[in-house]
Amino acid sequence: MIRQAGAVLDAPDREAAQLGQVLERVDGVDVHGQFRQILPTPNNTYIIPLMGKGEVIELTQSGEVIRRVKVGGNPFSAKLTGDGRWIVACGDAHRFVIVDPLTQLVKDSVSLSGNTRVSFLFVAEPHCYRNGSVMIANWRGHSKDKTQPQLIEIDSNNRVLWTLEPSSEIANISTVFPFKAKR
Repeated sequence: MIRQAGAVLDAPDREAAQLGQVLERVDGVDVHGQFRQILPTPNNTYIIPLMGKGEVIELTQSGEVIRRVKVGGNPFSAKLTGDGRWIVACGDAHRFVIVDPLTQLVKDSVSLSGNTRVSFLFVAEPHCYRNGSVMIANWRGHSKDKTQPQLIEIDSNNRVLWTLEPSSEIANISTVFPFKAKR
């Protein structure tokens, strides 16, 4: 298991040790600005958002950077969509982006700037649903505005479907994991 500046990778000891050695060589970023989450892919690579550089890299198991995409903001996390694109939460940029890893281009940038009721704050973690909806952990830690929802689900047209409004019982949410109901 790797632990670094709040990030945890749960992997077999040998794999974690190897990846830990590779990550020590991530260039030019202080510890706080490195990463919070690592996404293993089906291709045995790792997608790593680098907060301090505003970019996302894809590493091989040997540590070779095979993709590097500037996304802006301070990317906190990334997930894979059903079609293999990356959805990247861009933190204090108040948006998330969709990246085509083959072209290494940002294909779409999603914010709620036109919405008068709900705002993205620190966009911490996305989760994509099969129907095209996206759940966002809307971390409020850097904002003075504590009235915004902590979780926001939007549809493929960026309309707000559902929110978890602030409560005194939950301070901040920075990560989200969808559970599937057993049938």
